[in-house]
Amino acid sequence: MQLTLATYIQKMPHGIVDKQEAGIGATTLEINSKRHSIIVSPTKILAYTKYIKHKDKALYVGGKINEERDATNDKEIKEYLADTKLEYKKFLVVADSLPGLLEQIKTDDWKNYFLMIDEVDMIQSESNYRPKLEDLIDYYFQFPPKNRCLVTATMREFSNPRLQQECKFKLTWKDTPKRNIQLFYTDNLDALTAQHIQSLSQTNKILIAFNSIRHCKNIIKLLTSQMQKECSILCSTSSKNEAGDYYSELKPDNTLPQRINFITSCYFAGVDIEDSYHLITVSNAQQNYQMLSLDKMTQIYGRCRTPKGILSDTIIYNTRDDKQKNADKNYQNTLLKQAEAILQLQKAASELGKQDADLAELFQVVQTAIREKAAVQLPREKSIKLTRKNICKQNVTAYMNIDYLVERQKLCNTIYNSYKNLPANLKEQGHIIKSQYKAIVPSETQIKLDIANKKESDDTLDRQLLPAIDEIREIVKQKGQLTKPDLGIYLSQRGCKVYIQRLYKLRELADIETLIDKLWEIRHNDKRAYKNLQNAAVFWALDDKHPFKRDLLRVFKIGRKYKASEIQELTAPIVKYHLHKTIKQRASVSLLKALFLVERPKIYLIKGKNPMGFKKHGPLRIPRTEENLREYFLL
Repeated sequence: MQLTLATYIQKMPHGIVDKQEAGIGATTLEINSKRHSIIVSPTKILAYTKYIKHKDKALYVGGKINEERDATNDKEIKEYLADTKLEYKKFLVVADSLPGLLEQIKTDDWKNYFLMIDEVDMIQSESNYRPKLEDLIDYYFQFPPKNRCLVTATMREFSNPRLQQECKFKLTWKDTPKRNIQLFYTDNLDALTAQHIQSLSQTNKILIAFNSIRHCKNIIKLLTSQMQKECSILCSTSSKNEAGDYYSELKPDNTLPQRINFITSCYFAGVDIEDSYHLITVSNAQQNYQMLSLDKMTQIYGRCRTPKGILSDTIIYNTRDDKQKNADKNYQNTLLKQAEAILQLQKAASELGKQDADLAELFQVVQTAIREKAAVQLPREKSIKLTRKNICKQNVTAYMNIDYLVERQKLCNTIYNSYKNLPANLKEQGHIIKSQYKAIVPSETQIKLDIANKKESDDTLDRQLLPAIDEIREIVKQKGQLTKPDLGIYLSQRGCKVYIQRLYKLRELADIETLIDKLWEIRHNDKRAYKNLQNAAVFWALDDKHPFKRDLLRVFKIGRKYKASEIQELTAPIVKYHLHKTIKQRASVSLLKALFLVERPKIYLIKGKNPMGFKKHGPLRIPRTEENLREYFLL
């Protein structure tokens, strides 16, 4: 019988709680404590699965859970707060819904609640693409020191100095189980995973942890037709359409729904699986969000709540191509200094701009340039911002993003830079490791399946996007314009989000109909296609007498041919003067093609203006006096 925290203490301690082990009843302990509690989880699935066990005491506060439950509304919160039968109020809250809940609880009453933020390591890992997650730490510090705690089973170092000063509570458990791991290093994750699934018993359940629905579907297609019928994918509701017919959830008794089950990241932490299964953990070091830390692997292993429920334990992994030979050993310090310097520059530019009206526009340009530099560029990933606006709208250091960058560098340079390092690190933790290398050349069938799955994924997104576009066209026809509320309803749909964000950003620069069509054409292309479209729309919206537009039209003549080197020579000084940015040859050519209709037999022939075919101007014409063009162009 596994002991839980309730065996030793009556309520959660304050400060940072390093519980070391998953499934020891931290949430249950706090729900049963004799005080009001707000327990925050990073995802809906975590919050709701905990709520299911404590429906008689707690209220779930978060978004819609499929057909089971609608999103929590203010009326439900008010009725729960007014319920005199419940001596102690217990809220199980999704991170994004915390601000709304706190609005219903008067600020003066916050001191009467204990705030527990669970799985804080997920905030460190995911704040780079969910920037609002770090707002949780802002709210955390609004509560009295003895009325708050951060909880995790996989503690990482915090760069936030205030968190470094927090009281620490570390649990030490005797006889921590050591794992017996079969480790496979390969250059073909999908094929090897499929092979390993087929080598296991046909009667036992299998759980594959791989944070990519596309890869999961690739693996399924490599199985026999009979085994494909036994597969399910457990993922977030926002990815339901992408998972298609394979989408599933845990059964009401928390057992796995099929014999072969794939899980993505929302099931990696905090979820209890009451089942026995063979565990296969897949780490793809070629993609940052699919690359697993040792702590994340431990979390995945800890999802099993059945004693001796892990029938076999396998990890399949690859290594990175972009190895850093001279990695910064003081990377955290470097990032913190960079963030502080950026904040000081922003503050100085803002204050000087206020003092001298003549310099205000110049300092706006400076602040834009500073914001661009306040980010770390990563391959195949969005740039990671080093500063953010906190809940009080102040510019501050984005500490959780810095934690993510430090962790990523550590993984790249100490775990996945050599096939030898992962087994060595697991052995250091005391696990028994059997390591093997398996090279598998992708078969013609696998290559075709990968292409087909990519198309299938694109088609799934298109089926979601097309009805939204038809509705948007109708709105434009009726109102003649688009507002944020008009588009807001589509942002929660995974297939629509990027398209809608782009349309909203460009909507005032040119006619909506052309923008709708052009954004549809490039919906599956990389970021460069969108960059060209935005630059074309901005150039179209510039006043015809704007100096930047005038200078480019002066040096580039319709009907003339130009070599790439000539384009660079003519473009660079104009861009440097007006946008205060150095531009390389490739970027110069891309910019030219976005601004002019260009044909390229061998060299570049300029055939005309308006390459995107905009029919009319939008409501915004960028005036000739606008000097802060970096706010508009993407270079």
